[in-house]
Amino acid sequence: VDTKLASHISSITRLTDDEVNELFPEPADLKKLAELLKIVKSAETQNKKVNSIMDNAEEFSGVIFTLVNKLV
Repeated sequence: VDTKLASHISSITRLTDDEVNELFPEPADLKKLAELLKIVKSAETQNKKVNSIMDNAEEFSGVIFTLVNKLV
């Protein structure tokens, strides 16, 4: 587990370090989550953000599913 990346993610989300590590135990998934958050937190317009996410939908699908599943 990449504790530095998990800590960074928890600092910009409402998730704790432990939750991040529990939800995304694989370093590759943490990297995908970090990239998704980078898009979401960017200063781009909402349409550009949506387009960026759609362009990478296959890559982000597992991460998005995990996050949504956590919320419901």
